[in-house]
Amino acid sequence: MKHWFLFFFLNLFFLQVFGADKTFRFHLFEEPATLDPIALDGIELNYVISNLFRGLYRYDERGRLRPEGAKRCQWKNSQILECHLNPQFKWSDGTRVVADDYVRSFTRIIDPAIASVHARLLMTLKNAKKIQTGQRKPNELGIKAITSEILRFELEVPDSDLEYKLAASALVPLPPDVPTKDHPSAPSKFCGPYVLSQWQRGKSMMLEPNIHYFGGNPKRPKLEIFFVSEDSAALHLFETGRISFLRRLPAALIPAYKTKKEFFLTPLSRFDYIGFSPSIKSKDLKFALSRAADFEEFKRAFSASGRPGCPGFPESFVDKWPCIDFDPKLAKTKMSGEQKKLTFALSAQGGDDLRRVAEWYQGQWKKHLGIETEIQLLEPGVYRNSLETRPADVFRYGFSLDRPTCLAAIEGFTRGHKDNFVKFDDVDFEKLIVNLQKEKRQSERKILCRKGVELLINRAGIIPQGRIHFAMLRSAEFEGWHINELNQMDLSQLHPVDSQVSGPTSDKN
Repeated sequence: MKHWFLFFFLNLFFLQVFGADKTFRFHLFEEPATLDPIALDGIELNYVISNLFRGLYRYDERGRLRPEGAKRCQWKNSQILECHLNPQFKWSDGTRVVADDYVRSFTRIIDPAIASVHARLLMTLKNAKKIQTGQRKPNELGIKAITSEILRFELEVPDSDLEYKLAASALVPLPPDVPTKDHPSAPSKFCGPYVLSQWQRGKSMMLEPNIHYFGGNPKRPKLEIFFVSEDSAALHLFETGRISFLRRLPAALIPAYKTKKEFFLTPLSRFDYIGFSPSIKSKDLKFALSRAADFEEFKRAFSASGRPGCPGFPESFVDKWPCIDFDPKLAKTKMSGEQKKLTFALSAQGGDDLRRVAEWYQGQWKKHLGIETEIQLLEPGVYRNSLETRPADVFRYGFSLDRPTCLAAIEGFTRGHKDNFVKFDDVDFEKLIVNLQKEKRQSERKILCRKGVELLINRAGIIPQGRIHFAMLRSAEFEGWHINELNQMDLSQLHPVDSQVSGPTSDKN
């Protein structure tokens, strides 16, 4: 009955707004509270921000760093990067984006009074750590406008990830009228392929092409973004032609859709894992749980391409693939005495797929170890608070990487990191992270990456959840759109087509 009323309401709403125009429509599961890039936390806002703002670089669907706001960047030495800005890169009012716009943005991110979660991306810049502790002022950050067209970054320590960090959706220039507490929604101008034209709170937002964005397809359409929280409701909208793109198809429906022309899988670089509360002291228990799940059976049950037990990033990150193998006999030898029932928490935001994953592990641990688990499905805010204060015995957590590097995947397990919910504190791991940050040779980075994951498996006890492939549906009415492995959508080349052939990488520009 609940779903019937939801469908009825959505049909009435969409009949009012949907016409024969060539507007590209998609949905978000949550309505963003703001369009301030530094408030970016998760994929929802990213889908919008990456098309309203662009930074010095963009990471494309083929795994390449592409200049946007930068004409070129070059290293002067191991700790100074100098970027010459692109003179064609302009705000939506036609004025040029200048070096001071980047300085304004980055010093705002590092300001401890703002408390941005993205300050961690800038911590290798000169004075960044001292600014965070109040020993220096934000305007003393190691970023300088040498001229209006030249931007210089000065590092405290070498950072092999810096140029990838500069492609992050949060590290974009901002105009003087940045969002504030009094005006939280959005600035008055943008530098991406689109601009915000309308925002109906609780319903939708409309984006129009930014006529001053260089290099965009001149035929790119308007965008309409709806806020729909349930997978079933979003699928109904796609099936009835109300939206052009479905961001997530539940795994249970993949067999029914995988032969349809609208269906495609996109591999993502993520780090999803099952972790254990710091209150679980037994290393043997963690070991037993990690070896008592038949990961090949998981692949069959969920039509999964990646295998749990292995990390969720590409194999190219490592020299050898570090994985956990199913070994129920060995797992049983680690068990001693009767084990209490374990609580297993996960976020309700993951929908039916995550609930089914939790139930699958629940069944595996009961079957192979005789351990009972109680599943707790929590609202996102409640879940996050529980992870930070008192995690369940077992929990599932995951995130999309903000850059395509191993460091982005495993640095969250360092001492004191806000996302280190397992409270991992290991001297060898801390040293490895420092070395990985400095190392520029790819062969050595691969070795360090593999060793880092092995430490997380063997000492932190985590169970990596494998490479995640999102199942999506797309309309054949549009092409030229792209989704990269970081789950960032680029609509700069989007345009309607007359033919019935389309796809995420059909545009070759």
